[in-house]
Amino acid sequence: MDVFKSNTSMYIWNSKSLTQVLLALIAILIFNCTGPQTDEADLQPDSLDSLLIDAVNASREKSFDVAFKKLNHVIEEAKEAGDLKTEIIGNINLGNLYLYYNSEEEGLSYLFYAQDLAEKNKLEGQLTSIYNNIAIVYSTNGKLELAEEYFNKALNLNKKLGARDKTAINLINLGIVMEELKEYSRANEFCLQALEIFEEYKDTVNISVVLNSIGNLYYNENKFEAANNHYKQALSLIKTQPVHLYLPSFNLNYGRTQYKFGNYDTAAIYIHRALDSFMVVKNTEEIIECYDWLAKTYEKSFDEENASLYYNSCIAWKDTLLAEKRSQWISETEMRYEFGKKEKEIEWLERRARQEKLIWGGSILALLIISTLLIYSFKVKNANLGQKNIILEKERELTQLEIVKNKLEQEKLRQELDMKNRELAAKALHLVNKNEMLNSMTSMLDKIDTHGEAKNADLVRNVKRTITQNINLDEQWEDFKVHFEEVHSNFFKKLITDYPVLSKTDLRLCAYLLINLDAKEIAQISNISPDSVRKRKQRLREKLNLSKDQDIRILLHHYERA
Repeated sequence: MDVFKSNTSMYIWNSKSLTQVLLALIAILIFNCTGPQTDEADLQPDSLDSLLIDAVNASREKSFDVAFKKLNHVIEEAKEAGDLKTEIIGNINLGNLYLYYNSEEEGLSYLFYAQDLAEKNKLEGQLTSIYNNIAIVYSTNGKLELAEEYFNKALNLNKKLGARDKTAINLINLGIVMEELKEYSRANEFCLQALEIFEEYKDTVNISVVLNSIGNLYYNENKFEAANNHYKQALSLIKTQPVHLYLPSFNLNYGRTQYKFGNYDTAAIYIHRALDSFMVVKNTEEIIECYDWLAKTYEKSFDEENASLYYNSCIAWKDTLLAEKRSQWISETEMRYEFGKKEKEIEWLERRARQEKLIWGGSILALLIISTLLIYSFKVKNANLGQKNIILEKERELTQLEIVKNKLEQEKLRQELDMKNRELAAKALHLVNKNEMLNSMTSMLDKIDTHGEAKNADLVRNVKRTITQNINLDEQWEDFKVHFEEVHSNFFKKLITDYPVLSKTDLRLCAYLLINLDAKEIAQISNISPDSVRKRKQRLREKLNLSKDQDIRILLHHYERA
Protein backbone atom coordinates (compact mmCIF):
# COMPACT_ATOMS: atom_id res chain seq x y z
CA MET A 1 0.00 0.00 0.00
CA ASP A 2 1.01 3.65 -0.33
CA VAL A 3 1.88 4.62 3.23
CA PHE A 4 1.64 8.36 2.81
CA LYS A 5 -0.69 9.16 -0.10
CA SER A 6 -3.68 9.95 2.10
CA ASN A 7 -1.94 12.95 3.62
CA THR A 8 0.10 14.35 0.78
CA SER A 9 -2.20 17.21 -0.24
CA MET A 10 -4.86 17.43 2.44
CA TYR A 11 -4.23 21.14 2.95
CA ILE A 12 -5.25 21.92 -0.64
CA TRP A 13 -8.79 20.69 0.00
CA ASN A 14 -9.35 23.82 2.06
CA SER A 15 -9.31 25.78 -1.22
CA LYS A 16 -12.63 26.44 -2.96
CA SER A 17 -11.74 27.21 -6.58
CA LEU A 18 -11.99 24.47 -9.21
CA THR A 19 -8.44 25.24 -10.39
CA GLN A 20 -6.97 24.56 -6.96
CA VAL A 21 -9.13 21.50 -6.37
CA LEU A 22 -7.83 20.07 -9.65
CA LEU A 23 -4.28 20.74 -8.49
CA ALA A 24 -5.01 18.87 -5.27
CA LEU A 25 -6.36 15.84 -7.11
CA ILE A 26 -3.37 15.87 -9.42
CA ALA A 27 -1.03 15.91 -6.42
CA ILE A 28 -2.75 12.83 -5.00
CA LEU A 29 -2.41 11.05 -8.35
CA ILE A 30 1.31 11.75 -8.35
CA PHE A 31 1.83 10.44 -4.82
CA ASN A 32 -0.16 7.34 -5.64
CA CYS A 33 2.67 6.44 -7.98
CA THR A 34 5.73 7.27 -5.89
CA GLY A 35 5.66 6.00 -2.31
CA PRO A 36 7.08 2.69 -1.08
CA GLN A 37 4.70 -0.15 -1.74
CA THR A 38 4.12 -2.32 1.36
CA ASP A 39 1.52 -4.89 2.30
CA GLU A 40 0.05 -3.65 5.56
CA ALA A 41 -0.66 -7.21 6.75
CA ASP A 42 3.07 -8.07 6.59
CA LEU A 43 4.25 -5.13 8.70
CA GLN A 44 5.74 -5.72 12.11
CA PRO A 45 4.15 -3.65 14.90
CA ASP A 46 7.30 -1.63 15.57
CA SER A 47 8.56 -1.29 11.96
CA LEU A 48 9.06 2.17 10.45
CA ASP A 49 6.34 1.50 7.88
CA SER A 50 3.80 0.64 10.57
CA LEU A 51 4.76 3.74 12.58
CA LEU A 52 4.34 5.88 9.47
CA ILE A 53 0.94 4.35 8.70
CA ASP A 54 -0.14 5.04 12.27
CA ALA A 55 0.98 8.70 12.01
CA VAL A 56 -0.77 9.20 8.67
CA ASN A 57 -3.98 7.70 10.07
CA ALA A 58 -3.80 10.19 12.95
CA SER A 59 -3.55 13.01 10.39
CA ARG A 60 -6.51 11.62 8.46
CA GLU A 61 -8.57 11.55 11.66
CA LYS A 62 -7.54 15.18 12.37
CA SER A 63 -5.80 14.20 15.62
CA PHE A 64 -3.25 16.89 14.92
CA ASP A 65 -1.31 16.93 18.18
CA VAL A 66 -1.11 13.11 18.10
CA ALA A 67 -0.05 13.17 14.42
CA PHE A 68 2.58 15.83 15.17
CA LYS A 69 4.16 13.67 17.89
CA LYS A 70 4.01 10.48 15.85
CA LEU A 71 5.48 12.03 12.69
CA ASN A 72 8.37 13.49 14.70
CA HIS A 73 8.89 10.05 16.23
CA VAL A 74 8.93 8.46 12.76
CA ILE A 75 11.52 11.00 11.56
CA GLU A 76 13.78 10.38 14.54
CA GLU A 77 13.51 6.59 14.16
CA ALA A 78 14.24 6.85 10.43
CA LYS A 79 17.35 8.95 11.11
CA GLU A 80 18.65 6.34 13.55
CA ALA A 81 17.92 3.51 11.12
CA GLY A 82 19.44 5.41 8.16
CA ASP A 83 16.16 5.06 6.21
CA LEU A 84 16.26 8.18 4.00
CA LYS A 85 13.03 7.47 2.10
CA THR A 86 10.96 7.17 5.29
CA GLU A 87 12.63 10.28 6.73
CA ILE A 88 11.70 12.21 3.56
CA ILE A 89 8.11 10.92 3.61
CA GLY A 90 7.80 11.86 7.30
CA ASN A 91 8.96 15.42 6.60
CA ILE A 92 6.54 15.74 3.65
CA ASN A 93 3.59 14.70 5.82
CA LEU A 94 4.71 16.92 8.69
CA GLY A 95 4.92 19.85 6.27
CA ASN A 96 1.44 19.10 4.96
CA LEU A 97 0.12 18.97 8.52
CA TYR A 98 1.14 22.62 8.90
CA LEU A 99 -0.05 23.56 5.43
CA TYR A 100 -3.52 22.20 6.15
CA TYR A 101 -3.94 25.13 8.51
CA ASN A 102 -2.30 27.62 6.16
CA SER A 103 0.96 27.81 8.09
CA GLU A 104 2.86 28.23 4.82
CA GLU A 105 6.27 29.16 6.20
CA GLU A 106 6.48 26.20 8.61
CA GLY A 107 5.03 23.76 6.09
CA LEU A 108 7.42 24.78 3.30
CA SER A 109 10.40 24.49 5.65
CA TYR A 110 9.71 20.75 6.04
CA LEU A 111 9.15 20.31 2.30
CA PHE A 112 12.43 22.12 1.51
CA TYR A 113 14.24 19.94 4.04
CA ALA A 114 12.80 16.86 2.31
CA GLN A 115 13.92 18.33 -1.04
CA ASP A 116 17.50 18.82 0.21
CA LEU A 117 17.65 15.21 1.44
CA ALA A 118 16.30 13.83 -1.85
CA GLU A 119 18.64 16.00 -4.01
CA LYS A 120 21.76 15.16 -1.99
CA ASN A 121 21.01 11.45 -2.20
CA LYS A 122 19.68 11.56 -5.81
CA LEU A 123 16.29 10.05 -4.93
CA GLU A 124 14.62 11.23 -8.12
CA GLY A 125 11.38 9.32 -7.60
CA GLN A 126 10.74 11.24 -4.37
CA LEU A 127 11.96 14.53 -5.87
CA THR A 128 9.22 14.67 -8.51
CA SER A 129 6.58 14.41 -5.76
CA ILE A 130 8.29 17.03 -3.58
CA TYR A 131 8.64 19.49 -6.48
CA ASN A 132 4.97 19.02 -7.32
CA ASN A 133 3.86 19.56 -3.71
CA ILE A 134 5.94 22.76 -3.35
CA ALA A 135 4.53 24.04 -6.65
CA ILE A 136 0.97 23.39 -5.43
CA VAL A 137 1.64 25.40 -2.24
CA TYR A 138 2.96 28.35 -4.29
CA SER A 139 0.06 28.13 -6.75
CA THR A 140 -2.55 28.03 -3.98
CA ASN A 141 -1.03 31.16 -2.44
CA GLY A 142 -0.86 33.07 -5.74
CA LYS A 143 2.93 32.84 -6.24
CA LEU A 144 2.51 31.67 -9.81
CA GLU A 145 6.05 32.29 -11.11
CA LEU A 146 7.49 30.09 -8.34
CA ALA A 147 4.77 27.50 -8.98
CA GLU A 148 5.74 27.44 -12.67
CA GLU A 149 9.41 26.94 -11.74
CA TYR A 150 8.73 23.90 -9.55
CA PHE A 151 6.17 22.35 -11.89
CA ASN A 152 8.79 22.59 -14.65
CA LYS A 153 11.33 20.85 -12.40
CA ALA A 154 8.87 18.03 -11.79
CA LEU A 155 8.01 17.86 -15.51
CA ASN A 156 11.63 17.66 -16.67
CA LEU A 157 12.46 15.01 -14.08
CA ASN A 158 9.43 12.87 -14.99
CA LYS A 159 10.38 13.11 -18.66
CA LYS A 160 13.88 11.96 -17.77
CA LEU A 161 12.46 9.01 -15.78
CA GLY A 162 10.06 8.14 -18.63
CA ALA A 163 7.00 8.50 -16.38
CA ARG A 164 4.51 9.60 -19.03
CA ASP A 165 1.44 9.45 -16.78
CA LYS A 166 3.05 11.81 -14.27
CA THR A 167 4.37 13.94 -17.13
CA ALA A 168 0.79 14.45 -18.35
CA ILE A 169 -0.29 15.50 -14.85
CA ASN A 170 2.58 18.00 -14.65
CA LEU A 171 1.50 19.40 -18.03
CA ILE A 172 -2.04 19.94 -16.74
CA ASN A 173 -0.63 21.72 -13.68
CA LEU A 174 1.46 24.00 -15.90
CA GLY A 175 -1.54 24.67 -18.12
CA ILE A 176 -3.56 25.78 -15.08
CA VAL A 177 -0.75 28.07 -13.91
CA MET A 178 -0.46 29.59 -17.41
CA GLU A 179 -4.21 30.17 -17.39
CA GLU A 180 -3.90 32.05 -14.08
CA LEU A 181 -1.08 34.12 -15.65
CA LYS A 182 -3.38 34.76 -18.67
CA GLU A 183 -0.83 33.19 -21.02
CA TYR A 184 -3.54 31.28 -22.84
CA SER A 185 -1.45 30.21 -25.84
CA ARG A 186 1.13 28.46 -23.63
CA ALA A 187 -1.62 27.00 -21.47
CA ASN A 188 -3.27 25.50 -24.57
CA GLU A 189 0.05 23.96 -25.67
CA PHE A 190 0.51 22.24 -22.30
CA CYS A 191 -3.07 20.97 -22.28
CA LEU A 192 -2.80 19.55 -25.80
CA GLN A 193 0.42 17.71 -24.87
CA ALA A 194 -1.32 16.24 -21.79
CA LEU A 195 -4.35 15.29 -23.90
CA GLU A 196 -2.17 13.35 -26.32
CA ILE A 197 -0.70 11.29 -23.45
CA PHE A 198 -4.07 10.60 -21.79
CA GLU A 199 -5.53 9.53 -25.15
CA GLU A 200 -2.59 7.17 -25.51
CA TYR A 201 -3.51 5.63 -22.13
CA LYS A 202 -7.26 5.86 -22.90
CA ASP A 203 -7.71 7.69 -19.58
CA THR A 204 -11.25 8.96 -20.12
CA VAL A 205 -11.54 10.90 -16.85
CA ASN A 206 -8.36 12.90 -17.39
CA ILE A 207 -9.20 13.40 -21.07
CA SER A 208 -12.43 15.07 -19.96
CA VAL A 209 -10.50 17.19 -17.42
CA VAL A 210 -8.12 18.41 -20.14
CA LEU A 211 -10.98 19.15 -22.56
CA ASN A 212 -12.69 21.18 -19.83
CA SER A 213 -9.44 23.08 -19.16
CA ILE A 214 -9.10 23.91 -22.87
CA GLY A 215 -12.72 25.06 -22.81
CA ASN A 216 -11.83 27.40 -19.94
CA LEU A 217 -9.01 28.88 -22.02
CA TYR A 218 -11.32 29.58 -24.96
CA TYR A 219 -13.95 30.98 -22.59
CA ASN A 220 -11.42 33.40 -21.08
CA GLU A 221 -10.56 34.56 -24.61
CA ASN A 222 -14.29 35.07 -25.38
CA LYS A 223 -14.17 32.29 -28.00
CA PHE A 224 -17.47 30.88 -26.78
CA GLU A 225 -18.19 28.61 -29.76
CA ALA A 226 -14.90 26.73 -29.25
CA ALA A 227 -15.37 26.72 -25.47
CA ASN A 228 -18.87 25.29 -25.88
CA ASN A 229 -17.62 22.44 -28.10
CA HIS A 230 -14.92 21.43 -25.59
CA TYR A 231 -17.27 21.64 -22.59
CA LYS A 232 -19.78 19.49 -24.48
CA GLN A 233 -17.13 16.85 -25.23
CA ALA A 234 -15.97 16.85 -21.60
CA LEU A 235 -19.56 16.37 -20.39
CA SER A 236 -20.26 13.49 -22.75
CA LEU A 237 -17.08 11.69 -21.64
CA ILE A 238 -17.46 12.16 -17.88
CA LYS A 239 -21.04 10.88 -17.99
CA THR A 240 -19.69 7.49 -19.11
CA GLN A 241 -17.60 7.15 -15.95
CA PRO A 242 -18.74 5.73 -12.57
CA VAL A 243 -17.11 8.62 -10.65
CA HIS A 244 -18.71 12.01 -11.39
CA LEU A 245 -16.40 14.19 -9.29
CA TYR A 246 -15.99 16.77 -12.07
CA LEU A 247 -19.57 16.65 -13.40
CA PRO A 248 -20.94 19.63 -11.39
CA SER A 249 -18.20 21.96 -12.62
CA PHE A 250 -18.59 20.71 -16.20
CA ASN A 251 -22.36 21.36 -16.03
CA LEU A 252 -21.74 24.89 -14.73
CA ASN A 253 -19.22 25.65 -17.49
CA TYR A 254 -21.57 24.39 -20.21
CA GLY A 255 -24.42 26.40 -18.73
CA ARG A 256 -22.30 29.57 -18.78
CA THR A 257 -21.56 29.19 -22.50
CA GLN A 258 -25.23 28.59 -23.28
CA TYR A 259 -25.92 31.86 -21.45
CA LYS A 260 -23.42 33.61 -23.73
CA PHE A 261 -25.30 32.27 -26.79
CA GLY A 262 -28.61 33.52 -25.41
CA ASN A 263 -29.93 29.96 -24.84
CA TYR A 264 -31.22 30.90 -21.40
CA ASP A 265 -33.53 27.90 -20.87
CA THR A 266 -30.72 25.44 -21.63
CA ALA A 267 -28.32 27.47 -19.48
CA ALA A 268 -30.71 27.33 -16.52
CA ILE A 269 -31.09 23.53 -16.82
CA TYR A 270 -27.34 22.85 -16.66
CA ILE A 271 -26.65 25.42 -13.94
CA HIS A 272 -29.45 23.87 -11.84
CA ARG A 273 -27.78 20.47 -12.25
CA ALA A 274 -24.48 21.92 -11.08
CA LEU A 275 -26.19 23.63 -8.13
CA ASP A 276 -27.87 20.39 -6.99
CA SER A 277 -24.50 18.58 -6.98
CA PHE A 278 -22.67 21.38 -5.17
CA MET A 279 -25.46 21.41 -2.57
CA VAL A 280 -24.77 17.72 -1.85
CA VAL A 281 -21.06 18.33 -1.16
CA LYS A 282 -21.76 21.74 0.47
CA ASN A 283 -19.28 23.65 -1.71
CA THR A 284 -20.28 27.14 -0.60
CA GLU A 285 -18.32 29.22 -3.11
CA GLU A 286 -19.53 27.17 -6.08
CA ILE A 287 -23.12 27.37 -4.76
CA ILE A 288 -22.78 31.17 -4.68
CA GLU A 289 -21.51 31.19 -8.27
CA CYS A 290 -24.43 29.00 -9.41
CA TYR A 291 -26.97 31.28 -7.76
CA ASP A 292 -25.31 34.32 -9.35
CA TRP A 293 -25.46 32.77 -12.86
CA LEU A 294 -29.06 31.65 -12.36
CA ALA A 295 -30.04 35.18 -11.29
CA LYS A 296 -28.40 36.65 -14.41
CA THR A 297 -29.98 33.97 -16.62
CA TYR A 298 -33.50 34.59 -15.37
CA GLU A 299 -32.93 38.33 -15.59
CA LYS A 300 -32.05 37.94 -19.28
CA SER A 301 -35.21 35.82 -19.71
CA PHE A 302 -37.23 38.67 -18.12
CA ASP A 303 -38.29 36.32 -15.30
CA GLU A 304 -38.02 38.96 -12.58
CA GLU A 305 -39.45 36.77 -9.83
CA ASN A 306 -36.83 34.02 -10.21
CA ALA A 307 -34.05 36.55 -10.84
CA SER A 308 -34.83 38.29 -7.55
CA LEU A 309 -35.15 34.94 -5.75
CA TYR A 310 -31.70 33.76 -6.85
CA TYR A 311 -30.04 37.12 -6.21
CA ASN A 312 -31.35 36.96 -2.64
CA SER A 313 -30.15 33.35 -2.33
CA CYS A 314 -26.73 34.43 -3.59
CA ILE A 315 -26.51 37.14 -0.93
CA ALA A 316 -27.67 34.73 1.80
CA TRP A 317 -25.00 32.19 0.84
CA LYS A 318 -22.37 34.91 0.88
CA ASP A 319 -23.34 35.49 4.51
CA THR A 320 -22.94 31.75 5.08
CA LEU A 321 -19.47 31.86 3.49
CA LEU A 322 -18.47 34.72 5.76
CA ALA A 323 -19.55 32.67 8.79
CA GLU A 324 -17.60 29.66 7.54
CA LYS A 325 -14.46 31.71 7.08
CA ARG A 326 -14.88 33.20 10.52
CA SER A 327 -15.16 29.69 11.99
CA GLN A 328 -12.18 28.52 9.93
CA TRP A 329 -10.09 31.46 11.12
CA ILE A 330 -10.86 30.61 14.75
CA SER A 331 -9.99 26.95 14.16
CA GLU A 332 -6.73 27.88 12.41
CA THR A 333 -5.79 30.24 15.23
CA GLU A 334 -6.42 27.54 17.80
CA MET A 335 -4.34 25.01 15.87
CA ARG A 336 -1.49 27.46 15.38
CA TYR A 337 -1.58 28.05 19.09
CA GLU A 338 -1.48 24.29 19.69
CA PHE A 339 1.43 23.83 17.28
CA GLY A 340 3.32 26.68 18.94
CA LYS A 341 2.69 25.22 22.37
CA LYS A 342 3.94 21.77 21.31
CA GLU A 343 7.14 23.24 19.90
CA LYS A 344 7.70 25.15 23.11
CA GLU A 345 7.21 21.94 25.09
CA ILE A 346 9.83 20.11 23.00
CA GLU A 347 12.29 22.97 23.43
CA TRP A 348 11.58 23.03 27.15
CA LEU A 349 12.26 19.28 27.47
CA GLU A 350 15.58 19.56 25.65
CA ARG A 351 16.84 22.34 27.95
CA ARG A 352 15.27 21.21 31.20
CA ALA A 353 18.39 19.54 32.61
CA ARG A 354 20.55 22.69 32.16
CA GLN A 355 18.24 25.65 32.76
CA GLU A 356 15.11 24.48 34.53
CA LYS A 357 14.37 27.75 36.31
CA LEU A 358 15.11 29.87 33.24
CA ILE A 359 12.93 27.69 31.01
CA TRP A 360 10.03 27.87 33.47
CA GLY A 361 10.23 31.64 33.44
CA GLY A 362 10.55 31.75 29.64
CA SER A 363 7.61 29.41 29.18
CA ILE A 364 5.39 31.45 31.47
CA LEU A 365 6.43 34.64 29.70
CA ALA A 366 5.81 33.05 26.31
CA LEU A 367 2.35 31.89 27.40
CA LEU A 368 1.52 35.36 28.67
CA ILE A 369 2.64 36.92 25.37
CA ILE A 370 0.69 34.37 23.34
CA SER A 371 -2.42 34.86 25.48
CA THR A 372 -2.16 38.64 25.13
CA LEU A 373 -1.71 38.36 21.37
CA LEU A 374 -4.66 35.98 21.10
CA ILE A 375 -6.91 38.29 23.12
CA TYR A 376 -5.82 41.26 21.02
CA SER A 377 -6.25 39.22 17.84
CA PHE A 378 -9.78 38.22 18.83
CA LYS A 379 -10.71 41.82 19.59
CA VAL A 380 -9.33 43.03 16.26
CA LYS A 381 -11.10 40.19 14.47
CA ASN A 382 -14.44 40.98 16.12
CA ALA A 383 -14.05 44.67 15.22
CA ASN A 384 -13.21 43.72 11.62
CA LEU A 385 -16.18 41.39 11.43
CA GLY A 386 -18.48 44.21 12.55
CA GLN A 387 -17.10 46.45 9.84
CA LYS A 388 -17.41 43.68 7.29
CA ASN A 389 -21.07 43.13 8.19
CA ILE A 390 -21.76 46.85 7.69
CA ILE A 391 -19.94 46.78 4.35
CA LEU A 392 -21.83 43.67 3.24
CA GLU A 393 -25.16 45.34 4.10
CA LYS A 394 -24.21 48.40 2.06
CA GLU A 395 -23.07 46.17 -0.80
CA ARG A 396 -26.39 44.32 -0.65
CA GLU A 397 -28.31 47.59 -0.92
CA LEU A 398 -26.08 48.78 -3.77
CA THR A 399 -26.56 45.45 -5.54
CA GLN A 400 -30.33 45.81 -5.39
CA LEU A 401 -30.12 49.37 -6.73
CA GLU A 402 -27.80 48.23 -9.51
CA ILE A 403 -30.22 45.44 -10.44
CA VAL A 404 -33.10 47.91 -10.80
CA LYS A 405 -30.92 50.41 -12.68
CA ASN A 406 -29.57 47.73 -15.04
CA LYS A 407 -33.05 46.42 -15.75
CA LEU A 408 -34.29 49.90 -16.67
CA GLU A 409 -31.25 50.61 -18.85
CA GLN A 410 -31.48 47.22 -20.57
CA GLU A 411 -35.21 47.69 -21.23
CA LYS A 412 -34.57 51.15 -22.66
CA LEU A 413 -31.76 49.86 -24.91
CA ARG A 414 -33.88 46.92 -26.02
CA GLN A 415 -36.77 49.19 -26.93
CA GLU A 416 -34.47 51.55 -28.84
CA LEU A 417 -32.92 48.63 -30.74
CA ASP A 418 -36.33 47.15 -31.53
CA MET A 419 -37.55 50.52 -32.78
CA LYS A 420 -34.50 51.01 -35.00
CA ASN A 421 -34.77 47.45 -36.34
CA ARG A 422 -38.44 48.10 -37.16
CA GLU A 423 -37.40 51.28 -38.97
CA LEU A 424 -34.81 49.32 -40.96
CA ALA A 425 -37.32 46.63 -41.81
CA ALA A 426 -39.85 49.28 -42.83
CA LYS A 427 -37.27 50.96 -45.05
CA ALA A 428 -36.35 47.64 -46.60
CA LEU A 429 -40.01 46.77 -47.20
CA HIS A 430 -40.51 50.21 -48.73
CA LEU A 431 -37.74 49.33 -51.19
CA VAL A 432 -39.51 46.02 -51.84
CA ASN A 433 -42.81 47.75 -52.58
CA LYS A 434 -41.11 50.43 -54.66
CA ASN A 435 -39.21 47.89 -56.80
CA GLU A 436 -42.31 45.72 -57.09
CA MET A 437 -44.37 48.70 -58.30
CA LEU A 438 -41.68 49.84 -60.75
CA ASN A 439 -41.27 46.31 -62.12
CA SER A 440 -45.05 46.12 -62.50
CA MET A 441 -45.08 49.42 -64.41
CA THR A 442 -42.29 48.11 -66.66
CA SER A 443 -44.35 44.99 -67.36
CA MET A 444 -47.39 47.12 -68.20
CA LEU A 445 -45.33 49.31 -70.57
CA ASP A 446 -44.03 46.16 -72.28
CA LYS A 447 -47.62 45.29 -73.16
CA ILE A 448 -48.26 48.62 -74.92
CA ASP A 449 -48.26 48.17 -78.70
CA THR A 450 -46.09 50.92 -80.21
CA HIS A 451 -45.57 49.39 -83.66
CA GLY A 452 -45.75 52.06 -86.30
CA GLU A 453 -45.85 54.84 -83.76
CA ALA A 454 -42.26 56.05 -83.40
CA LYS A 455 -43.16 58.94 -81.13
CA ASN A 456 -45.03 56.70 -78.67
CA ALA A 457 -42.22 54.11 -78.82
CA ASP A 458 -39.66 56.76 -77.83
CA LEU A 459 -41.90 57.93 -75.03
CA VAL A 460 -42.26 54.37 -73.68
CA ARG A 461 -38.48 53.80 -73.85
CA ASN A 462 -37.86 57.03 -71.93
CA VAL A 463 -40.33 56.03 -69.24
CA LYS A 464 -38.76 52.57 -68.94
CA ARG A 465 -35.28 54.13 -68.74
CA THR A 466 -36.46 56.39 -65.91
CA ILE A 467 -37.94 53.38 -64.10
CA THR A 468 -34.69 51.41 -64.53
CA GLN A 469 -32.69 54.31 -63.10
CA ASN A 470 -34.97 54.32 -60.05
CA ILE A 471 -34.30 50.57 -59.58
CA ASN A 472 -30.62 51.29 -58.89
CA LEU A 473 -29.58 48.52 -56.50
CA ASP A 474 -26.23 50.03 -55.54
CA GLU A 475 -27.72 53.40 -54.62
CA GLN A 476 -30.52 51.71 -52.69
CA TRP A 477 -27.98 49.54 -50.84
CA GLU A 478 -25.69 52.45 -49.91
CA ASP A 479 -28.67 54.40 -48.58
CA PHE A 480 -29.88 51.36 -46.59
CA LYS A 481 -26.31 50.62 -45.37
CA VAL A 482 -25.95 54.11 -43.84
CA HIS A 483 -29.10 53.59 -41.75
CA PHE A 484 -28.15 49.99 -40.90
CA GLU A 485 -24.71 50.95 -39.54
CA GLU A 486 -26.26 53.62 -37.36
CA VAL A 487 -28.16 50.83 -35.58
CA HIS A 488 -25.55 48.03 -35.80
CA SER A 489 -22.17 49.77 -35.68
CA ASN A 490 -19.13 47.66 -36.59
CA PHE A 491 -21.34 44.70 -37.62
CA PHE A 492 -19.76 44.46 -41.08
CA LYS A 493 -16.25 45.18 -39.74
CA LYS A 494 -16.40 42.38 -37.17
CA LEU A 495 -17.98 39.97 -39.62
CA ILE A 496 -15.40 40.57 -42.35
CA THR A 497 -12.58 40.29 -39.77
CA ASP A 498 -13.61 36.72 -38.91
CA TYR A 499 -14.70 35.80 -42.46
CA PRO A 500 -12.56 37.77 -44.96
CA VAL A 501 -13.92 35.64 -47.86
CA LEU A 502 -17.32 37.35 -47.69
CA SER A 503 -18.20 39.43 -50.75
CA LYS A 504 -20.20 42.66 -50.90
CA THR A 505 -23.24 40.62 -52.01
CA ASP A 506 -22.74 38.30 -49.00
CA LEU A 507 -22.65 41.26 -46.61
CA ARG A 508 -25.92 42.60 -48.08
CA LEU A 509 -27.56 39.24 -47.55
CA CYS A 510 -26.25 39.12 -43.92
CA ALA A 511 -27.80 42.53 -43.22
CA TYR A 512 -31.19 41.55 -44.68
CA LEU A 513 -31.19 38.25 -42.73
CA LEU A 514 -30.31 40.07 -39.49
CA ILE A 515 -33.49 42.19 -39.72
CA ASN A 516 -35.54 39.02 -40.47
CA LEU A 517 -36.46 39.62 -44.13
CA ASP A 518 -37.65 36.47 -45.94
CA ALA A 519 -36.44 35.18 -49.30
CA LYS A 520 -39.25 36.83 -51.27
CA GLU A 521 -38.59 40.26 -49.74
CA ILE A 522 -34.83 39.96 -50.30
CA ALA A 523 -35.50 38.91 -53.90
CA GLN A 524 -37.65 42.02 -54.52
CA ILE A 525 -34.96 44.33 -53.07
CA SER A 526 -32.15 42.64 -55.02
CA ASN A 527 -34.23 42.36 -58.23
CA ILE A 528 -33.61 38.60 -58.44
CA SER A 529 -35.74 35.48 -58.01
CA PRO A 530 -36.41 33.82 -54.59
CA ASP A 531 -34.53 30.71 -55.84
CA SER A 532 -31.46 32.87 -56.45
CA VAL A 533 -31.75 34.20 -52.89
CA ARG A 534 -31.86 30.66 -51.52
CA LYS A 535 -28.77 29.71 -53.51
CA ARG A 536 -26.93 32.78 -52.25
CA LYS A 537 -27.94 31.90 -48.71
CA GLN A 538 -26.56 28.35 -49.11
CA ARG A 539 -23.25 29.69 -50.44
CA LEU A 540 -23.12 32.09 -47.50
CA ARG A 541 -23.62 29.21 -45.03
CA GLU A 542 -20.67 27.41 -46.63
CA LYS A 543 -18.45 30.48 -46.28
CA LEU A 544 -19.47 30.80 -42.62
CA ASN A 545 -18.62 27.09 -42.02
CA LEU A 546 -22.09 26.33 -40.64
CA SER A 547 -23.47 22.79 -40.35
CA LYS A 548 -26.99 21.91 -41.48
CA ASP A 549 -28.46 22.13 -37.96
CA GLN A 550 -26.94 25.54 -37.16
CA ASP A 551 -29.12 28.64 -37.58
CA ILE A 552 -27.38 31.39 -39.56
CA ARG A 553 -29.39 34.10 -37.79
CA ILE A 554 -28.05 32.99 -34.36
CA LEU A 555 -24.50 33.49 -35.63
CA LEU A 556 -25.34 36.92 -37.08
CA HIS A 557 -27.00 38.04 -33.84
CA HIS A 558 -23.76 37.06 -32.05
CA TYR A 559 -21.94 39.67 -34.14
CA GLU A 560 -24.72 42.14 -33.47
CA ARG A 561 -23.99 41.82 -29.73
CA ALA A 562 -20.21 41.43 -29.97
